[in-house]
Amino acid sequence: MQIKVHYKALFIYDNDKDTVEYNEIGQLDKNKLSFKDISIYFDEHKMILKNGSSSLLFNHYKDTYNQYDVGYGKVNITTRLLKFTKNDHSIKLKYQLLDHHDIITTVYILVEMIPYEGA
Repeated sequence: MQIKVHYKALFIYDNDKDTVEYNEIGQLDKNKLSFKDISIYFDEHKMILKNGSSSLLFNHYKDTYNQYDVGYGKVNITTRLLKFTKNDHSIKLKYQLLDHHDIITTVYILVEMIPYEGA
């Protein structure tokens, strides 16, 4: 199903913040949302967040080891999913990226989904 997507991500580092925001037309299927270069796959046990050729795997119940492609090589990183909620109108995520046991960043993502009747 084609939808309008409003995506907002807040990245919090030590003493810094970055925000990324998109308004796009996307595709929502049973367990997958895709728009722009971003895809979010989800089920009751795991979630995969893809941005271009990079992807992060999250387990709903435990920290997950990843090799994240940063464009000039792969970085070993651990993901910790703190919150994942989805309903017919939104997806909310809160997760942390860790290097060993040190938190690199905390990320908040809100995706609002609106039915779209294409031209």
